[in-house]
Amino acid sequence: MGHWTFIVISSRYAFGTTSSCPVLLPQSPVGMGPAAKAGLLLLLVLAATAVFAGNETVLGFPAVGHRFRNCHEVHQASAGSADGVYVVFPYDCCPERPVRVWCDMATDGGGWTLIQRRDDYAEQEDFFRTWTEYVLGFGSVAKDHWLGLDHIHALTSQSLSQIRFDLVDFEGESRWAKYDFFYVHDKSALYKLEVDSYSGDAGDSFSYQKGARFTTKDRDHDWSTVNCAETYKGGWWYKKCHATNLNGLYHRGHHESYADGINWFDWHGHHYSLKTVTMKIKPKF
Repeated sequence: MGHWTFIVISSRYAFGTTSSCPVLLPQSPVGMGPAAKAGLLLLLVLAATAVFAGNETVLGFPAVGHRFRNCHEVHQASAGSADGVYVVFPYDCCPERPVRVWCDMATDGGGWTLIQRRDDYAEQEDFFRTWTEYVLGFGSVAKDHWLGLDHIHALTSQSLSQIRFDLVDFEGESRWAKYDFFYVHDKSALYKLEVDSYSGDAGDSFSYQKGARFTTKDRDHDWSTVNCAETYKGGWWYKKCHATNLNGLYHRGHHESYADGINWFDWHGHHYSLKTVTMKIKPKF
């Protein structure tokens, strides 16, 4: 087997920031077999596309033969890994495409893959999006983002998964909620939500959404006579309509409008929008 060299590919953007990506390259590519050449090509393609925003520096990148499926596998392979952007391969096949994710390596044992984040950034990401945008994902995984329903389905199909919500209000108080079972069906089932087994101190608001199909402003799959996404300004697993609305409008604390903010009913009700929210998942076992 040939020798490999660890290098870092950096990209400098017009607005002055630099992003980098670590890559393994062969010291002597001459005489490489087909598999090695294919691996090298994959690495170069991924290196060229690994960073799509100037504030995303990829901390972890797969070596040849190592395709971690989620942040839990990254954490198991290197317990000292830092929080940050990593490249994982959640799809078993067709194709085995890479996905950039934010890994939380510290909270509750570490190894959590973020699927959503909201925070009080100077430039707020718009979450009042279309069906296609929610399927594919949007935002910067280092800041506000929605990972994408296809990716979430792939991640929760790997094994029995759990989900954790970390919530912070504008007074600096924090709460959390965890569900030991979390699964999102595929597109043919309209990304139907399965969730169960709550623990935490935020209150069991998310269980209300159990069994709901995903709804956006242009695709109404909820159980209400109105389009809940249009009414409450987000894309979500709405029923009739919600007890959580974490993709709603970014109000700052109390708001007069009803239930269209980043609401967690059992903590602050339908007239208070939270400051910081993360949704993160990892295998249960």
